[in-house]
Amino acid sequence: MKSFVRSLKSEAKTAITDPWHHSQSWAAHYHKWQFKYDSFNANYIIENGDRSIILSVPIRETNHHPSPQAWLDHWAKTKGKRQLEQGTKESLQPSLLDFKPQSSNCIPPKNPKGISFGQTLDQLYQGKTCTRRVWSDRTAKTFINYYEQGVKVPAYNKDLRYGGEIIGWLTLTEKPHQQPLVEMTQADLAAEGFPDYTFDQFINEFFDGKNQTVWVICFEFTPNENQESSVPVEVVETNDNQALSDTDELTYEEERDRLHLERKVERAFYEAGKALQELRDRRLYRSTHANFEGYCLERFGFKRRHPYRLIDAAQVFDNLIEMCPNWTQNENVSEVESHEASEDLQMCPNWTHILPTTEYQIRPMTCLDREKQVEAWTQAVELAGGKVPSHRIVKSIVDQIRERTPVPNPWRKGEVAMIMVKDNPDLRGKGGCWCVISEVHNFSCTVRLWDGNYQVKPENLKELPYSNDQQEEVRKLCDRLTKIYDPEMENTAKAVLGSLGRINRPWLTEFEERVLTFLEES
Repeated sequence: MKSFVRSLKSEAKTAITDPWHHSQSWAAHYHKWQFKYDSFNANYIIENGDRSIILSVPIRETNHHPSPQAWLDHWAKTKGKRQLEQGTKESLQPSLLDFKPQSSNCIPPKNPKGISFGQTLDQLYQGKTCTRRVWSDRTAKTFINYYEQGVKVPAYNKDLRYGGEIIGWLTLTEKPHQQPLVEMTQADLAAEGFPDYTFDQFINEFFDGKNQTVWVICFEFTPNENQESSVPVEVVETNDNQALSDTDELTYEEERDRLHLERKVERAFYEAGKALQELRDRRLYRSTHANFEGYCLERFGFKRRHPYRLIDAAQVFDNLIEMCPNWTQNENVSEVESHEASEDLQMCPNWTHILPTTEYQIRPMTCLDREKQVEAWTQAVELAGGKVPSHRIVKSIVDQIRERTPVPNPWRKGEVAMIMVKDNPDLRGKGGCWCVISEVHNFSCTVRLWDGNYQVKPENLKELPYSNDQQEEVRKLCDRLTKIYDPEMENTAKAVLGSLGRINRPWLTEFEERVLTFLEES
């Protein structure tokens, strides 16, 4: 027991998740590569296992690439292109990407591109036959060639830059083609692996707007044989060298280990949200990026809304555990303290043992106040039979609560507010714009922007710290912009009006005033 607590303390002090701080190996570009990290001298070295090429990575480069694999790929496309081509002719070591897929009559081309399914891995194994991607024409042309040549396409469990592995092979059943998202049908949602989703749910989960045109790739998935073969059962040996199967009763130490690991899984998205909140609030991205959204996209691959969703989900998670703080145990507590916490745990309601495991599960709850969030989660767990409820169950409970206890509309006619898009697709592109409230309804508001009127919910509006005089200046500016706006006007003029409609201050600079006056007089 004491050794276990000591190991937890050591883990908490030394655990580093950055891939640049872990030695690792992989195969790429027809060679085996070994990455070595020297924590004492802060050296970063990538070494070729079969050719004696040692690449010393400049420390500054680690800030520009998410992993050693990504840095190597960049080097291979620039400085190392000729060196790799020469070494490939001499090397007899094949790349993992050149292994001939099962039941395939063709050999994949050199370094074939694959498709990652990090966000839809479960759907892929459950029969997903189609995927939609925002690809460049050049990338799409590559996959069109694969289809015409009958080439098997590797399927990855996640992006190669983050350690993705081949989990199977895709046989393209149709020629990749472009399609607007608005033309999707219910059959398309089923082929994507989301038959229970609505169109809006699917768009909000994976794309930035329903007006996008994407590439459609249809396929048949053949998993690797070892993915569907027998599942190995882990055997743990006790001090008496007696093997225990997974059906035996757990010891007290094993039960605590299991609880500890389950809590780590549950808190994965929570820890990400808390970390993102601190990165945003302290502006720790300012040395390399001008804004938080750009930093998250380049560093983590997060789209614009995803970091904010994780932050909101972490706040909901905090609200849930505050109702019964003893449900979780400090990972570094003593055995006595742990036993006392276990006794307190039994005094809490059963539902507190079931906590969210993904951001998507509790996304609908972010629009509720703290007490209603707890009520919604309690009912969702009960409806799910004491298990972690799905997004669909949580959303249905939230909708019922909102209909039963509508939130009073706090806004007043004439007030100035900022638009918050959240999950309202009609406000796409209007995030951060100020607006003037022209009508107040029971559960919504009609607001006036530079290009017309919009119907929004109260949660789509954010209060601005403007005085009465400053709000009057914004109302006058809104009048001037709406008089100029014409749907038939040139796009350049619309862009100017749009930029004036989202300035974060209640006045215009001298230059902005001259530009607006020019538009008014032209």
